Amino acid sequence: MNLKCLNNIMAYAALTVLGACSQNDMPAYNIPGEDDNSFTVSASLNVPLLGQAQTRSLGQTPEYSNLKLYAIEFECVNADDPTQNVILNIYDNKDEISNEQFDGNDIVTFNIRLNKSEHPRILHLVAVPKGIDLEIGYGTEAYVIPNLYTTGNNDAYWKRIVFTDGYGVQGDSEWQTSDDAKRLLTNVPMLRNFAQISVANEADNFVLTGFTVMNIADRGSVAPWNYSKGEFAEFLKGSEMKSYLEISSEEGEGYPGYLPGGYSLTDLSAEGMTFDTDPKYIYERPFPQTHLDRTFVIVSGRYGNDQTDTYYKVDLGKSEENGVFSYYNLLRNINYHITINKVGVSGYPTPSEAATGVVYNNFSFDVDTQRLTNISDGSDILFVNFTSAVITRQDQTAIEFKYRYRKVGNSTDYNNDNLNFIGLEPGSVIESVSTPSEDDKSGWRTVKIKTFNPTNDVKT
Repeated sequence: MNLKCLNNIMAYAALTVLGACSQNDMPAYNIPGEDDNSFTVSASLNVPLLGQAQTRSLGQTPEYSNLKLYAIEFECVNADDPTQNVILNIYDNKDEISNEQFDGNDIVTFNIRLNKSEHPRILHLVAVPKGIDLEIGYGTEAYVIPNLYTTGNNDAYWKRIVFTDGYGVQGDSEWQTSDDAKRLLTNVPMLRNFAQISVANEADNFVLTGFTVMNIADRGSVAPWNYSKGEFAEFLKGSEMKSYLEISSEEGEGYPGYLPGGYSLTDLSAEGMTFDTDPKYIYERPFPQTHLDRTFVIVSGRYGNDQTDTYYKVDLGKSEENGVFSYYNLLRNINYHITINKVGVSGYPTPSEAATGVVYNNFSFDVDTQRLTNISDGSDILFVNFTSAVITRQDQTAIEFKYRYRKVGNSTDYNNDNLNFIGLEPGSVIESVSTPSEDDKSGWRTVKIKTFNPTNDVKT
């Protein structure tokens, strides 16, 4: 079978980068003792099943017992604006009191000792492995929580809870924890800070022997901070996971993923990588503005009568009918499951050649225009409908690239005239680029991009 070589296009837009104010990082620990100003309440935590992004089901849920719990408390000035809520206390609870199964999910229960309050409060519950100490700074929710991360193979589980009437009422003789506070701390659905990648084989003439993941982040943010919107993305409907589209699309949460500052990429070289069929767990990573260091998978297996493994490069994305491939943002708590449907040729002889080689694909793909991404420096924000596309069919119709630009906090005034394209011009891949359209009623401006046909280079 001849597999056509893919052409890639990448559109770049200039965005002004402004300096950001720093905040004091003085810690605010306050672990109350047993006195008249504090009370003890039980918090039971569960982690719902991973959601699934159908790349091409679902793997096992990792164990999460043997955790310790941080309860990070903020004054609730405005529950909808994390920039207004300042940290009050950090409660560090090291020991769970029970661990059980409920509806297929593990339930871990902690005793939390909190300072009494009849005033509105916000708690961020963060569970991490014992032995992991989070560096928690001082400031607002919008500063403190997005700066929390884990590294290496350490996971974290998170939930934000708003107590609109505080935790209860101080009676004449004793403290009464409210039923609402007890309810909010019962069977709390926690969100993982990692994604899962799994591979299954359904091809008749192919034996899957393993896979590995390349270019992964070395750290993962504890909470899903939506930088452009200034809020925490909500992945759950009650205790159930939302779909990938509900989380990523502008019509839903509009969340592209969040990487903590100072991260770097690991597993950059395929030499010496381990190949097995076990699911792999990686930290959340938005699709990079340049696709060259994107996260991808290398599959090992034996085609036909091959006696040794060969290797195949697989991108994490999806396609529809008109020949354009769009990449996924790799979001937390999502399972990216790859199904091998058909194999028509042996792969590359070595993992390194697969990693640096061209991706071969015999599917047709399209850009999902409901998946809108955004780029922000905290002051300016640029919305686009995709950042990279792969062309796999002849006679490709023009691709519509949509964009709009505004200041953060200004939800109506778009100033697209402030943007200039860099590198979006005819060349070896792009045949023509139209003049930008006028803004539509929602502020979107459109450029039509026509590519040359994919080459007829083949791999045999």
